[in-house]
Amino acid sequence: MLFAAPPQVGGAYQDLPQLCPYAAAGHCYYEDNCTYLHGDLCEVCRLQVLHPHDPEQRRAHEKVRTFIFLNRVRLRWRSEAAAVYIFLCGIIETHCQTLSTAF
Repeated sequence: MLFAAPPQVGGAYQDLPQLCPYAAAGHCYYEDNCTYLHGDLCEVCRLQVLHPHDPEQRRAHEKVRTFIFLNRVRLRWRSEAAAVYIFLCGIIETHCQTLSTAF
């Protein structure tokens, strides 16, 4: 009876050096003496989170980044729409009060 090999975790790039968690968070105190790999700078989130040798990780970060950006846009749109709605309700209420006192 043959047993299948367990699936590789992390794809073909699992043996690559790890990204520095400090650089990814914004600042590595060890700088050039750090034992971890400092990632490439993401132009959107401005953090060193892109693995220079792992295209799968870069695509995953791009998907998460896009998801977060779109959610922020949706939330901003909703809050702006709510502000416009409240503003218009105030105008309508004022107009209705003016009409009710005129008659």
